Amino acid sequence: MNQFHYQIPLAVQVLKSIETTSKPVCMAVTTSAGKSAISVRILEDYFKTDPTRTVVFLGSNQTALAKQFFDTLSNNCPVPFSFSYSMLKDSQDSQLKIGLPLQLINNPRKISLLILDEAQLLWPQIENNLESMMSKILQLCEPERILLLTGSPSYFTKRKDQYAIHYLSYEDIANGKNRVFSKVDLDLVVVDKESVEESLKIFWRSTKHKRNDLSQLAVVAKDIQQAEIIRRVLEEKYRLKTVISTSHHDSDSANLDIFKAGAYDCCITVNRIFTGWSYNNLTSVL
Repeated sequence: MNQFHYQIPLAVQVLKSIETTSKPVCMAVTTSAGKSAISVRILEDYFKTDPTRTVVFLGSNQTALAKQFFDTLSNNCPVPFSFSYSMLKDSQDSQLKIGLPLQLINNPRKISLLILDEAQLLWPQIENNLESMMSKILQLCEPERILLLTGSPSYFTKRKDQYAIHYLSYEDIANGKNRVFSKVDLDLVVVDKESVEESLKIFWRSTKHKRNDLSQLAVVAKDIQQAEIIRRVLEEKYRLKTVISTSHHDSDSANLDIFKAGAYDCCITVNRIFTGWSYNNLTSVL
């Protein structure tokens, strides 16, 4: 797998912490900087030390996250370790198993290393809640080491004495010939209690005035009902070809991949874009 110059030193530092400290290790990596690529490098070296180790990667509680990591491994073969997706209960003897928390709770196993993506979503539940999914996983599986991946480390930073934290910020990434970040236009549009249609009108007027690129637009709605309204307005008034990705429309997040393939101008969702979704061709976000 091709890796940027800043990813390898971070992978080395994180792996050293995994091998030497009993604390959960937190890797706080800024958006689009390559958590998956860094994780793969860590796993390559982790298995070199002991190929019999067992690792489970959990996509928090989002199918899209687990599938995205599996696709990263599949599209960058060969990797020097075996892996399987959504097969936590299978007898398949893969070194790395990728899935969701509930699958692991239903099929517990001893784990050398537990990796939790977008850890800020589920890990805080372990505080004073022995019935939370993460508490059950820790009790049932007793992982020897824990690696927490996040782009929003505030929870862990406030408790830095409890974690071995490694940060990667925008300032650590030098500009090179390879584009790391998406080409999103960032703009602030102030809307005061306007209707959805009026809000879209203000956004449209602002982006057109500034000549922002709307060829791959993502819209994040507050709920599914609003997402449906936004879709109707964008298609009928602005002639955009849209697709919706929510728990109601595609529980497996397949529409995100369809949008990324270029079949639509706009993807409308509720919260999936904020949970680790990688797409470097995204041009605008509302």
